[in-house]
Amino acid sequence: MEVKLTDNEHGAVEEESGARQSAWLVIAGIIVIAVAIFIAQNAEDVPIQFLFFEGSVPLWLIIVTALVLGAILGQVFFYLRRRRKRKELKD
Repeated sequence: MEVKLTDNEHGAVEEESGARQSAWLVIAGIIVIAVAIFIAQNAEDVPIQFLFFEGSVPLWLIIVTALVLGAILGQVFFYLRRRRKRKELKD
């Protein structure tokens, strides 16, 4: 069994075993399978209308786009909030 030593955020050395790596691979595999099933079940085209754009797009693409944009916006707001709090602590 291979053991990796990694530094955590506090400078302590942690062991990362092959079992942990295997668990992450299993989880990643399950996510990939779930995404493939989701895409297959939501492949039909749906009409959309946004400002001057009109057309039809696969439903899965609309949902995934909304999820990605939501995740990006969440990270941006989290970063801005954390930055503001750090600035307040300095003052």
